[in-house]
Amino acid sequence: MRFPKTATAAALLAAVVLAGCGSDQPATYDKPEDVVAALAKEGVRCAQYTPIPEPQNAVGRGSCNLDGKQVIVSVYATEADAEGEPQRKRQLLGGMDVRMVVGGNWTITCVDDGQCGRVVEAIGGKTVTLPKP
Repeated sequence: MRFPKTATAAALLAAVVLAGCGSDQPATYDKPEDVVAALAKEGVRCAQYTPIPEPQNAVGRGSCNLDGKQVIVSVYATEADAEGEPQRKRQLLGGMDVRMVVGGNWTITCVDDGQCGRVVEAIGGKTVTLPKP
């Protein structure tokens, strides 16, 4: 049985599109150390990880140095909790800018766009910037 060339081409295109879908979804993690390990696996070192005890609104939180500047790595119970974190952080910080990467059930609070960009390139997610009001 022979298939028309257009049907074969359409099926091939659909397979390629579907194969790429999984790579757009950032992974979820059990703890912040897993996020740091994922970064390291992709060549982005976040040195001197230190857990932050009793994190609010997160199942785990810690800090580490990325490009010589401190970042905060957090993991949440759900992806919705991670998505809501930029607004919560803005309310907490009041008049300060909020800059973070949100992906899966985790966030990384960055000092600058360069840090956020390196995180997104390495493990995915999206940069969320909320300028001070």
